[in-house]
Amino acid sequence: MRYFTLDKNLYTGSSVRTKNRGLLHLLLSRKRSGRNYYCIIYPGTAKGAQAEIRHSVFLKNPYYRKHPVHVIGVASTLDEAYGIIVKISDEAVTAGMTGDLRGYLAGRCCL
Repeated sequence: MRYFTLDKNLYTGSSVRTKNRGLLHLLLSRKRSGRNYYCIIYPGTAKGAQAEIRHSVFLKNPYYRKHPVHVIGVASTLDEAYGIIVKISDEAVTAGMTGDLRGYLAGRCCL
């Protein structure tokens, strides 16, 4: 069983070395990937939350086996992860969905 799924239109930071989805999934799944990755995910239970940033180590927690998360972006640094969220929010504003990242992403692709 998977702990997470990668979005069809995954956002990746400029310092993420690979754009290959299969390899990226493998790197995030490994216990010791050798690199730090920050994943932008849909929030689980927080009301009104649009996106959360989690370190890839947290995605290996047994909790996520029964409650897999949907990863919409991957970055190598925390600053880069914040940059991806800003990019997504700018795209949402351009599309006329100010303050509704989840609605924008749901309309852009399949969850």
